[in-house]
Amino acid sequence: MQKSEVLTFLSESNGMIASENRGTENKRLLRVTAGNVSHNHLYVTGHYDFFPLDCIGAAKRSANSPTIDIHLDGLDQTVTTDIGRDARTGKPRGFLRGRGWVRQFFKHHAVKAGTLLALERLSERSYRLSVHVSRQEGPLECAEFFAGIGLVRLALERQGWRVIIANDIDPKKAEIYQHNWPTDNHLIIGDIHALKADEVPSCALFTASFPCNDLSIAGRWEASCVARGCK
Repeated sequence: MQKSEVLTFLSESNGMIASENRGTENKRLLRVTAGNVSHNHLYVTGHYDFFPLDCIGAAKRSANSPTIDIHLDGLDQTVTTDIGRDARTGKPRGFLRGRGWVRQFFKHHAVKAGTLLALERLSERSYRLSVHVSRQEGPLECAEFFAGIGLVRLALERQGWRVIIANDIDPKKAEIYQHNWPTDNHLIIGDIHALKADEVPSCALFTASFPCNDLSIAGRWEASCVARGCK
């Protein structure tokens, strides 16, 4: 296919997908369809301008065909692919070449119809594919157990989280925690085993702060022992 033909097809195909969820200059959002799940492919129709022109290859990929690399988030794997074209019409096909890696990615992330994926451009021929996580309105809420003086909370709040319940058994640590957050009243001082289910609100994240649950005397320093190779 000549460059002018590709440009013409890009112009025509860009109108085939609604403008919503198109993403940004370096990221495109791709909504998975039932057909994608059934046939293990990923549509990029309407996003051809996001790729190098020469990665739109022949009907069958040859050894020296220009390609792109896609890092599969969560799999620690990078695949090499391109966009094939229809052998009869010569026009680019609507999805990235290869089904095995798509099947593996879908299975790993339990992708289903309606899932939104993010394809991020890292460089001219390098991309990363991940499951898009929508930002919800307001901060994410979490529960902080073995809270100590609140260092985990400090880190979480810097990332937009909000602690709505905290617990620690040590009154001295709890005193420092309350000094650090004097307006809060959600710190429960006492044994975690005494907490009742209805005292713990629903949260997106539950933390159990290091080192209380792995290096404590009650745990017989088992984590430390494993690190030293004695178990």
